[in-house]
Amino acid sequence: LLLPGARSVLPLGQAFWVRTAKRLRREGYAVIQSYHGERFAIPDVPAMSGGLEAALAAASVCARVYSLRSGICDLVKGRANLTVFYPDRLSYSQFLIEGPNVENILAGTPVKIKQKIKNILKKLPPVKQVSERFNAVGKRLDELETRLTGSPGFMYNDLIKLGRMAGRPLTLSALGKTWLFDLDGTLARHNGYRHGKDELLPGVRDFFEESIGENDAVVILTSRKEEFRGVTERFLAENNIRYDSIIFNLPAGERILFNDSKPSGLNTAVAVSCARDRGLEGMEAVCDGRL
Repeated sequence: LLLPGARSVLPLGQAFWVRTAKRLRREGYAVIQSYHGERFAIPDVPAMSGGLEAALAAASVCARVYSLRSGICDLVKGRANLTVFYPDRLSYSQFLIEGPNVENILAGTPVKIKQKIKNILKKLPPVKQVSERFNAVGKRLDELETRLTGSPGFMYNDLIKLGRMAGRPLTLSALGKTWLFDLDGTLARHNGYRHGKDELLPGVRDFFEESIGENDAVVILTSRKEEFRGVTERFLAENNIRYDSIIFNLPAGERILFNDSKPSGLNTAVAVSCARDRGLEGMEAVCDGRL
């Protein structure tokens, strides 16, 4: 069960939830969603009807519940296998779940609906765990996990990783785009080819499939020598990484881009500096037709 909506914190972006649904399906799960407000709807995921009452009932029987931090998290904590996502550190510090207080949460709710929800909650069995997590820019995941949970490797074990860009995706225009990707350390493990085996880094295939438009151009930049063109192109083809051009023999220093902004004010020079060999896991790009 996916619960992508909230009123008190920023949304995580539609691409995040689309990717989450795809991964769960690959693991063999059927995926459903419940939301309040069309702007939170996840494409191609069946939606439940029945509002909060139905979502509470479904939470108790679903194998997993993934929710943006909202009031429903307080209601189902301890009664569902719940994973709570926070969009940034501030939200985490302000809205960390400390325990359900049903009366406070349902304050202002009509009496009949409040009683109906209470009756549903009484029927929900207590369950396993609540995994609360948030992301932070530039922090090593194992250090974050140790600080928040007491042991590294817990927060992301068998669960979906949250993006590393402060919970916010790259927001781009609907215009066709040109993507420039470094190869070693960004798409492939750094210098793996020198040891006889290239390795695609985590999240790269998903990012290419979900964030790059069919009409976009992709240019791959590399300091590899021309003599490695054959093995490099085979590696990219085997991993279904599509590109329009690949440039070899480039210097190993900074890559600098100059581009003029649009008269509308649209910034047409965008750069993301990735930690070496971390891949594109959690990265996402969404189009905003208003730009």
